[in-house]
Amino acid sequence: MSHPDFHAPTNPDVPIWRYMDLAKFASMCQSNALHFARANIMEDVFEGSTSQATVDARRTSLGRDVTDAEFNEYDTQMTAGAKRLPSYLYLNCWHMNEHESVAMWKIYQSGAPQGIAIRSTYRRLSESITDATGILIGTVTYADYAADVMPEGVFARFLHKRVSFEYEREIRAVHLAQRHDDRTPWLPEGPPVVPISVDLDKLVETVYVSPKAPAWFADVVRDVTVRYGKSWPVQYSSLDSDPVY
Repeated sequence: MSHPDFHAPTNPDVPIWRYMDLAKFASMCQSNALHFARANIMEDVFEGSTSQATVDARRTSLGRDVTDAEFNEYDTQMTAGAKRLPSYLYLNCWHMNEHESVAMWKIYQSGAPQGIAIRSTYRRLSESITDATGILIGTVTYADYAADVMPEGVFARFLHKRVSFEYEREIRAVHLAQRHDDRTPWLPEGPPVVPISVDLDKLVETVYVSPKAPAWFADVVRDVTVRYGKSWPVQYSSLDSDPVY
């Protein structure tokens, strides 16, 4: 499934990482699914918004023949629809990097010594989706929300973030739970998280245990993988390697 708002990385075999705790890892294994979070519960309150420069450019994009009343009606409808979208669009987010990220470990461990990262690739993620609902995957563009003009498409709003988040180097899988038009009323807001079926054996390349994690935690992670019939390699973070002098 393709869409013009979604762009693949230059190298489809670039490594991507998803950091999580043990409970989410076990849930993923048990359900054979990735869990997509509703956009309006994400930490960044700018999810689904656009830049000020984009708003300022709307009038120009409509042409000179549009009256003030017509533009105001259009602008009101655009704003109202855009504010609703985060309640119906779900995201599953990955970090694109050749190597582990110290910053990502710190964020997702939240101060605890135990954490897990699964390593995959963009190609593996794309080919692992077995859900028939239609999942789109693409890279995130980081923009200056004061100065940059951004696309106004439904999905484009969720594939742009402020430049302050550029360290995330994010790839997003996106699920739109309801496609709205003038003939279709908005449904009630869906659950905070929805499972999307995937072929985990095709998706997961390696499982990493967080830096400084105790030996017992690595044993638990291995036990979980075996319990659910998985044969993925489980290894310690490379950040635990001993320095040489």
